[in-house]
Amino acid sequence: MDLRTAERLLGRLPGGFGRRSAVQIGEAFVYGGEEMVNADGAPVRLPAGHSPLAALVSNEVAFKVYLTLVLMTKSSPHELFRPRVVAELAETLGYELLTAPDYTTGAGTRRVRRALGNLDKLGLINLDLDHGEYQVKVTHMPRPETPPFISIPTQLWANGWILHMKPPALAVYLFLRLLHARDGRAVAMGPLERARTGLSDDTFSRGSGQLVDHGILDRRKAVVTDRYGRRRVEARACMINDRRILDERWVDPKPDKSHWDQLWLADNA
Repeated sequence: MDLRTAERLLGRLPGGFGRRSAVQIGEAFVYGGEEMVNADGAPVRLPAGHSPLAALVSNEVAFKVYLTLVLMTKSSPHELFRPRVVAELAETLGYELLTAPDYTTGAGTRRVRRALGNLDKLGLINLDLDHGEYQVKVTHMPRPETPPFISIPTQLWANGWILHMKPPALAVYLFLRLLHARDGRAVAMGPLERARTGLSDDTFSRGSGQLVDHGILDRRKAVVTDRYGRRRVEARACMINDRRILDERWVDPKPDKSHWDQLWLADNA
């Protein structure tokens, strides 16, 4: 992977597609459970009992390509037609480095092409070949602006975090965003909500641990507000450090204990 080139391309990506602050995705991406149709009106073909998130978490390239395509197709009808779009996605996400004079593609571009094929089979995108180039229609989740929805900061791309998050970490991060975890607000990943995602306990365990290692997540025994508005003690409540994503890159020093202490105090103020 060529991360320096990818980080430079990602830094310009959100603004180039009219994304100023966040990418919004409907809750069906995490929970599934409703009839979804693709960009051409055909049913989304997910494995039984899987949400889109659960269907993608085992395929890193398809997972990151799908999220990036959602970012790149802000306006309806959510179409993308760009010459050499497969190579562009591969280089932007660090799977390929195109070099002069002929910018020959290689294994990274083939991985992205396979990922696009997998997304097409699931109905999460629709691929058409036009004069040797792909036209991509992206399936956006229903009601992306009706709460609850996932609000993903564009800095996930612009600050290079999408390159360095493994799929379990990215999945848990999106789930926490759906639960409205943020600076100064602790949440609990309760068994009911976890079961609705179709993700395994192992994915939640590994993803949470990876977010802690990145300095994005802290877990403590704390009082949280449950889905009914009741306050209760949670043995492993979760607190997200928004500033880590918004203002920092993965190589910057991780927050120390005093920073987390301030966030937890704010939650209990």
